[in-house]
Amino acid sequence: MRRSILIAAGLMACAAQPAFAAVVTSLPGGTSVAIPKLNAYGAPATDIGSGISWSSSESSSVLGWSRGYGFSDNGSWSGTPMIGLNTGTGTMTLGFDQAVTGFLAEINWAAQPVTQYSDNDPAAFMSAYNAAGDLLETIQFTGGTAPGYYGFSREDGDIASIVFGNSYVGARNLSLELAPAPKANSVAFVSAPVPEPAAWAMMIAGFGLIGGTLRMRTRKVAYAAG
Repeated sequence: MRRSILIAAGLMACAAQPAFAAVVTSLPGGTSVAIPKLNAYGAPATDIGSGISWSSSESSSVLGWSRGYGFSDNGSWSGTPMIGLNTGTGTMTLGFDQAVTGFLAEINWAAQPVTQYSDNDPAAFMSAYNAAGDLLETIQFTGGTAPGYYGFSREDGDIASIVFGNSYVGARNLSLELAPAPKANSVAFVSAPVPEPAAWAMMIAGFGLIGGTLRMRTRKVAYAAG
């Protein structure tokens, strides 16, 4: 009995965890989001688009950077505005006022080891979170991963923020996929679930127990009154 309870508790705990988001390298239904050309160094938390905010834990981060930016052995970027952590540790975050179904960006980072800075910088990563702060999925950009387009897709449409971290990670050419809007003038009909035969049996047995209890109480009261 105890083992059954523990198994059931474990299943309930697993069910309470958010399902993982799928890692994607393309987002056909995505809408491009242009990062403004600001060339800002150490910018404070800022809105970079309608309903999209940017912030960083590091004062050296760059926002809307279009000048030359090097990623060690992974080459360099210039021209297209980017967001960059600009340090080997820490994080920067994109937050969405309205949770999204998908996110994609062109990602680059300083390949390990970063000899001109530090050989101990941790690997770059990108993570997706929901509004409750639950981690949905993480991509770690290790030495065997090539720079390119990476992102997440999730049918629940609950991606509320994207966090980038470590190893001078940078992102540009952002795309978002919003959850489909409900159709106009549509009426949602919710049908009540039909109980299974076993459920009917349990309900009938329950009603029988209730009825028997009420009859016993009635008899006891009548006997006491006599």
